[in-house]
Parts: sequence; C-alpha cells; structure tokens
Amino acid sequence: MLITILGQASIALYLPALPVISQNLAIDAFQSKLTVTSFLLGFSVSPMFFGPISDYIGRKPILLASLTLALIGFLGNSISKTIDVFVLCRILEGLGCGGLLTSGRSIARDVFSGKELASASSYLSMGFALGFGLSPVIGGVLVHHLDWKVIFYVLAAFDLMLILVCTFYLPETKSREESNKSSRMMNILHDYRSALFNHCFMLNVLGGFCAYCIIVLYNIVTPFLIQGGFGFSSSQYGYLAVLIGVPYFIAASINKTLVMKTSVYFSCLIGGGMITLSGFVMFVLTTVYTPNIYVLIISFMVATFGQALIFSNTIAMALQLFPARSAGRISAFFSSFQMLLVSIVSVGFALLSDKSVTSLAIVISALGAGALICIFASEKAGKVSKTVVN
Repeated sequence: MLITILGQASIALYLPALPVISQNLAIDAFQSKLTVTSFLLGFSVSPMFFGPISDYIGRKPILLASLTLALIGFLGNSISKTIDVFVLCRILEGLGCGGLLTSGRSIARDVFSGKELASASSYLSMGFALGFGLSPVIGGVLVHHLDWKVIFYVLAAFDLMLILVCTFYLPETKSREESNKSSRMMNILHDYRSALFNHCFMLNVLGGFCAYCIIVLYNIVTPFLIQGGFGFSSSQYGYLAVLIGVPYFIAASINKTLVMKTSVYFSCLIGGGMITLSGFVMFVLTTVYTPNIYVLIISFMVATFGQALIFSNTIAMALQLFPARSAGRISAFFSSFQMLLVSIVSVGFALLSDKSVTSLAIVISALGAGALICIFASEKAGKVSKTVVN
C-alpha cells in the first residue's frame, strides 16, 4: 500500500503547485500540464524492462532500484530552474514509479490468486486513494506557506523511508526455482505475444484504461480550472481533492466484499454505470445552469467511485489469465500498454479548455461508455473461451 501511495503522490502532491510552477519556470498552462504527461510517459516505459527482470532476479531488487530512480528524480526537481530539467526529472520519476507499480502487482500475484487476488488488489487501490486524496492537501499547504520545491523534498524523504523499510523488512516473494524456469527470453516473448492476442486480457487493459483516464483527466484539467476558473487558492484546491479521494477509498474498501459476494464482473458493471451516469448528469446540469464547483466536484466524486471499482478488478482479471510465474512480465505488459495509451490521451486532456466544464462532462461520459463496452466484451469473450475449452 505504501508503494502505491508514493506512486500516486508523485503525481498528486505537486498538482496544487502547477499554476505557480508555470509562473516560476516561465511556461504556459499547456506546457505545465505536459509535465504530468512526461511522468506518465516514463511510467509507461519502465514496466516492460522491470517486469521481466523481476521474474529473473526477484521482486525486491527491482523494487529498490525503482525507488532509487524515483529518488534521483525528486531531488532533481527540487533544484530545477528550467522546464527542460524539470521534464527530464519527471520522466525519471515516472520510470521509477512504473517499476513500483509492476513490483507491487507482481508481489500480490505471487502470494494470491482468484478472488483473493482481486481483494488484495483492492488494498493497492486503497493506497492509491490515500495518495490521491491526501497528497493535494499536503501539497496545497506546502506551496501556500512555503515553496513548491519543498514538495519534492517531501517526496524524496518518503521515498528514502520506503527504501529503508523494504531493505530491512520486505521478504522476497519470488522463489529462485520459479525465477530460473520463467526467465528465458523465448518465454518472455511468448508471454507478451500471448497477452497481446488474448482478447480477454486486452479488453481488461482497455477497460482499466478508460477508468484510469478519469483520474488523469482530473489531475490535468482541474488545477487550472479550480484555481483559475473558480478562484480557489492552492490550499483550497488541495482540500477539495480529499472529496475526490474519499469515494475512491470507500469504493476500494467495498470492492473486496462486493467481489466475494457477487463477482468481479458485477462490480465492474456498477463502476462503469456510475462513470457514465456522472458524466451525463454533469452535462445536463452545466448546459441548463451556470457551471459551479459543486457540480464539478460531486460528478467527479461519483465517477471516481466507479473508477475504483473497475481499475483494480481489471488488473486482477487480466493477471489471473496467466500463471504466477509470469506475473512480473504480464503485469509489466499490462501497465506499459495501458499507461502508454494514457500518456497519449493526456495530451488531448491538456488541450481542453480550463473554463469549459461541459467538455469535461462529455469526456467522462465517453470514458464510462468505453469502460462498459470493454467489460461486456471481456465477459462475453471469457464465456466463449470456456465453452471452446469444454
């Protein structure tokens, strides 16, 4: 959970400072938003390397290497004076955090399977929620009372603490025997090819992608919309983010029970329906009435609740299609392909108007509908596959 918190905090902690960073580095809002994209781009690349390597040498060394890479990026951002250096360090942080995500998912797959894996993935989502909800609060207070660079000192300190904890207290979950059997290059290429042409796997990737885009949309658009369009301060923006993080945490907590009592498919359907409905209601209200902060935040709260139900479950369903010995590289392929799509789409999000809530509503509805389509198709493909096998 702590690993997931750092990964999300690496994005969310500095969001309240984006307008200030834009001024200090003498860049426009679009360039400032692209610093989020640069992080996501680095995030999408590293799992493809770290995943297979973790299947060979184990999860712990990769986890420590990822933490170290992110630490270098945090320290670099704290002394950045130009946009070029800032973006480079954000890419380094993305590379490190991508390895953290892959390691966390692989460790969960090493230890759990079936519904227990979905339940364990919910704990990762809870860490995500804590990082997403609390980080902007802390970041808002820091930038309001101190300086935006202090944010990266805090991230570096948290990273260093995790390095110490993982070094002395985290056991290796990947057995040496499994590592030797699963690390051959042909096995790696075979698993990547199998994942790419596995319809259920790719539909889960796309379904999770649509859901995760809700968070990325909020992260990129709202710092300027809420602070510039609605006139809130950086600290007030941070406190508003708690309202977004709370439903995510609740959904991640409920998901464990919901999956055990019903099914992963049912939980995902609820999530997709909530995202689509929230976007539609936001569109109607902002079309009929003057856009306001209440409509924006409540709609994102509902969408975020739905997103939490989908994201962790699609990960669990995708990983469950392959044996535990391949968890590292399959998790890596899942993360890289999904985050590459997210980084590409995030450029489009950065181009959205900072004053148009209606455009946000349309995007949210489209993402919810896309997630539902992928969920339906994945369930149908799974049933067809089982019928053929039987």
